Amino acid sequence: MSPVSWFGPRVVSAPALRVSTHLLGAPLASPQRRALALAIDLALLILPSVAVAVFASWLSIRASEPRAAEAVLRIVTGRAEGDERQRALRDALPLLARGEARGLPVAARLAIEEGDVDRAAALLRDHHVAVTVAFSGHKEPHLEPGQIRLELQRLVPAKFRALATLGLAGAYFIFFTAGRRGATLGKRLLRIRVARLDGEPVSLFESLERFGGYFHVGGTIGIGLIDLWHDPDRRLAHDRIAGTVVIEDRPPVAPAAAPEPPADAPVGDEAPG
Repeated sequence: MSPVSWFGPRVVSAPALRVSTHLLGAPLASPQRRALALAIDLALLILPSVAVAVFASWLSIRASEPRAAEAVLRIVTGRAEGDERQRALRDALPLLARGEARGLPVAARLAIEEGDVDRAAALLRDHHVAVTVAFSGHKEPHLEPGQIRLELQRLVPAKFRALATLGLAGAYFIFFTAGRRGATLGKRLLRIRVARLDGEPVSLFESLERFGGYFHVGGTIGIGLIDLWHDPDRRLAHDRIAGTVVIEDRPPVAPAAAPEPPADAPVGDEAPG
């Protein structure tokens, strides 16, 4: 397809609507296989997303309160004992208070607010401090007496956590969809792939456009999914944005060989006139 000007005038053109002859007649991926492939991809992203969220949260804390973050790390890993643990507790108190750590005694909170960190640290001498990451809607586990639980997500803005998680998902879908393969791990398992209508490889920019188009489904409250049955080529909004279609990834079928003539059949000049 010939390049077009980004800002100049344009007209409707046949090349822009051209479909590669190699794609004509290709079997389309069914809605069920597309949905299952997406479910597999999302399942594969759960653990990496948690890891990214934890890492991003910890980086944010280390940047805003490095001393308190280091103190919490020493306490949790058991590297601080005796007097050193008391010093680490004093350094960690602002983080425990700001993060509204569960199990933090009321007397210790009041001491922190009054600026009496020594008294607050003394009150926590026999307490066990743990750092966790929890998801929205989770059931909070029971806390035993003497336990303090600091949940990292309380210290990081929700927008920052969402951005870190979304960035990982975007990188996954964009990287695996780009190129001739055009398939995430879920699509590969289901043997379907994304193909450009003109038969060219999907570029990184087009893959980015396609990923952005996923939000159309949420924007239409799921109504846009009707196109899986309404559109003759089962193209959703993100397919139309990027000029793609999702097809079954079948190996090319070799043309059938011509049948060999019988051994006693006349050949060439021996054929009757």
